[in-house]
Amino acid sequence: MKKTIVALFMFASQLLPLNAFAAGKVNYLNVDEDIVYFSTNVTKAATSPACMVAKNAERWTISLNTKNGRAMYSLLATALAGTLDIEVISGQDCSVIDGFERARSIAVMPDLSAATGVDASAETPVSGLYLYSGDGLSKLGSVVQSSGANIFYYYSPDSENELVKYHYLTSTSPVSYSGLDCTGDTYMSVNHTGYYHKVVNRYIDVPSTKKVTTNAMSYLVHSGECSNRSQAATNTEYAVNFSYHHPQCGQSPCILKDK
Repeated sequence: MKKTIVALFMFASQLLPLNAFAAGKVNYLNVDEDIVYFSTNVTKAATSPACMVAKNAERWTISLNTKNGRAMYSLLATALAGTLDIEVISGQDCSVIDGFERARSIAVMPDLSAATGVDASAETPVSGLYLYSGDGLSKLGSVVQSSGANIFYYYSPDSENELVKYHYLTSTSPVSYSGLDCTGDTYMSVNHTGYYHKVVNRYIDVPSTKKVTTNAMSYLVHSGECSNRSQAATNTEYAVNFSYHHPQCGQSPCILKDK
């Protein structure tokens, strides 16, 4: 089996803005027949579906009868064993079992400094690891050095003399929308072009360095929840492109493999 160390595992390249969001470390994992029950050590940050029973508020469920469910269970087991942080996106229903909120997707976010033996504050030689595009299909090159936990230098396959840098930059800044229910044109108060937005779950681009006057009717916060406004809020923000593809990674962060 290939050993894979990832900057971020994804199960949804683009998530609906209304879905509930939770994060933290797995503190409970149980399998009963074909249903997985789990929870994290952090309280859910957004409203759960009405079908959920109050006493089950901190629990999630996954069905082992689906390929995606079995893959998510594998990630949960990995996260539990490695005390890794996870992010959970809600399916906003109780379709696995009545009274329990269904998990639609799970992201595992390893501490790369621990996984690679890299000191977060030092430049360290690296051997035996290769950087791949976010979908894991395109090998970008052999990693020769890291600087901290999120900066990697590699040689391009086209030129062994050209050292290329990959910097994993992330953002959770609120996103405002021109329409209700987080639809329409998108804006942010900060210029995070080339960053991976951890709430929207994809790389973003800010086409212009000039701010524009916006009239936002809704906004998406770091919890993943969309909130509508009773009237438009006028601000000066940057227009954001969520159809952006990172030149090295694509929609998702690049990943590291040992082959």
